[in-house]
Amino acid sequence: AQVLSLCLRHDTLTELELVGIRLHNDFFRLLAKGLQHNNSLRVLCFNDSDVGDQGVSLLIPGVREHPTLTRLQMCNCSLTDAGGREVMEMLRQQAERLSLASWRHSLRTSVSKAESDRGIKVIALSYNALGDSSMSLLASVLSLDSSLR
Repeated sequence: AQVLSLCLRHDTLTELELVGIRLHNDFFRLLAKGLQHNNSLRVLCFNDSDVGDQGVSLLIPGVREHPTLTRLQMCNCSLTDAGGREVMEMLRQQAERLSLASWRHSLRTSVSKAESDRGIKVIALSYNALGDSSMSLLASVLSLDSSLR
């Protein structure tokens, strides 16, 4: 895990797929820390890995402000409504931040068009135990961010 955190500090890694791997909470702490120093990762995939709600909680701080991450895949990752709500809250905050950046750009301030286009555009959460609460939050996020798929 420490090696991965160090690899993320270099701006050459664009896709990270950790599929079907049993991961521990310490891994997510280190990964989140590594993501805060990375400016190249575009795809982060945990499909069929046992991330769980606690793993999501530990990962979100590194994903929330990532400048280039556009795709987050967490299919069949043992998420429940608790983890789903955290992911949706992160996406809601992102949508609000992007909306504000887009508005600032329209005023011709120093905010670049690229900054208003940042953020996760594709999220995959199928085969998790997400319930009505997560789906309701997802619907509200989709109403805020039309670029999210």
